[in-house]
Amino acid sequence: MKKKNNDALLDSVQQHFADSKKWLGNRRDEWDELEAILIGQNKESLGTKSRVFDPKLSTAVYERSARVMGQSPKGKAYATSKDDIGKTLLMNLLLDYYTKRANEQRRFVTKLRLMDLYSLVYGTMFAIVPWRVDKKRGYIGPEINLLPIRNAFPQPGVSLSDADWFQARDVVSVSWLKARKKEAPDVWDVEDLIAELERTGGDEAVTTNKEDSTSFIDRTFYPTTVSDATFPRVEIIHEYRRDKWITWAPLRADSKTSRPYVLRVPDEPYPNYMLPVISKDALPLMNCPIGIGEIARGKTLQYAVNSLINMYLEGVKFSIFPPLHMNPDNVVKSSIKWGAGEFWFMDNPNVDVQPMNISPKGIDTFQSTYSFLSNALVNQSGSTEVMNARNSDFSLGKTPKAIESRMFTQQARDEWDLFMMDETIQDLYERWIALIVQKQEQNVKMRLFAEEIEEIEKVYPDVVEMFDSGRRGTVSVKKGTLDTNYDFVLEPGSTYKVNQEEEQEKVTSVLKSVLENPQIVESLEREGKEINLGELFKRWLKVNIRDWDKIIVDKSPETPEAEALPEAGVPVQPQQPAMDISDPQLQQLVQEVMGGLGGVPYAR
Repeated sequence: MKKKNNDALLDSVQQHFADSKKWLGNRRDEWDELEAILIGQNKESLGTKSRVFDPKLSTAVYERSARVMGQSPKGKAYATSKDDIGKTLLMNLLLDYYTKRANEQRRFVTKLRLMDLYSLVYGTMFAIVPWRVDKKRGYIGPEINLLPIRNAFPQPGVSLSDADWFQARDVVSVSWLKARKKEAPDVWDVEDLIAELERTGGDEAVTTNKEDSTSFIDRTFYPTTVSDATFPRVEIIHEYRRDKWITWAPLRADSKTSRPYVLRVPDEPYPNYMLPVISKDALPLMNCPIGIGEIARGKTLQYAVNSLINMYLEGVKFSIFPPLHMNPDNVVKSSIKWGAGEFWFMDNPNVDVQPMNISPKGIDTFQSTYSFLSNALVNQSGSTEVMNARNSDFSLGKTPKAIESRMFTQQARDEWDLFMMDETIQDLYERWIALIVQKQEQNVKMRLFAEEIEEIEKVYPDVVEMFDSGRRGTVSVKKGTLDTNYDFVLEPGSTYKVNQEEEQEKVTSVLKSVLENPQIVESLEREGKEINLGELFKRWLKVNIRDWDKIIVDKSPETPEAEALPEAGVPVQPQQPAMDISDPQLQQLVQEVMGGLGGVPYAR
């Protein structure tokens, strides 16, 4: 790159950084408060010596994220061409493979849960979706890396989907820079920066625990940091544009001995000219890349609850140890001490020294005021609290109708957050698919069971290799195999925490209907469809029985078909479809399903 162009590009990215930082100034100022509420710290002045924190708001946030991201997302990619059924199978196998292995920073599902949690704190949480080549872990594939909010610098005034650029701050070591130079010498221009860091002993700016780049949580729990001259570190910034990525190092603490650098400008754009950034909004705002979260909406109520509790505790202390008014001429002031067996010297007991009479009205109204504030906080967060009837603005008190009404409110707020999380996951997998199609350079081998391989073998017999046992094998996805377009369809609400009781009732109802009404199976057969009774029964076992997978096991290929059933089988009623059940425990369970009291399986 010519120096003139380099200088112009450097001016541009520095201006973008300054504009974003200034534009988010008011939002950045409140992040300490939000983080303090999250961890139950009283950052605001309460005017009392008591520092009690009532964690209602943070608990509501933790519980919502646990419900909304209770399990891994489910969805499928579909090749846009009808003739690419095999490519659809392979792409979905790859997505499942990468989902289990994209564990940089933390486990994949944990990262999604943290993304949801912190979006409820800040209003929005960002993540980078790169193609990762990690030789240390032996992982090559798509990733998702959470971006701390203080390291996110979005384009001002537009939503992320309409943005032309996005900047992300990072801190790296000299060894990291050297590794980039070794891997791609024609892409990374880092020699001058490395020489400067080795000469000056690193970037002083990243060894200071400053508010600009570290959270209130870090500064509270880890108030000091230690610089390391042996392994110096430096702050760098990535600007992601739709046609290129620019990595640069800003001016550091000592402007006399340092200067900014452009370190990399790769020519290859991100697939489909997307930004490699996704976001999860709590409550999005128009024309703004950062929304508003539950903690920001409820922080004033949280402050009021905290202040009320601490003032009440101060009042209790005054009622136990009230102030004294005394006649200084008739008492020995040094003798006036609280404690059992103390001697007070005075001329007129109960006259010269008397406790101050304090009105109890403030203490007496604590419960009603606390109930009002708690109810307001519960209402704004959409939580459920019906243990105390006075905490509810429903006239129904603690009746089942009140509980149902509260649960409906909670479910509505959960569904909103679930919808926003689904959008984020959809954006994530769309980028993953685009990266797989464009970036996959090496064959990917996956170990699968025989049943999973059968469909692939019909379309791509050359990618399948079975082991000697015949029960397991490998599928090798080669470079260029998936050269087509895909649509990803996410199963709505698939991440929501399953209610085990509701799931049990639904699966039991379906299983009973199929077993007791053979005409259902016959009707489906006439329409060219069938019910996978074995899979249905597995679902029933899964929600009713522990270690259900030890009950239903794969049949050994060496076992003759005639020996598959035991001598004493379970008698099957004529109107019920036949089932191939070889395990005695499974036979007993089927008998319970069909012979339970009133036709209902025994509870477990």
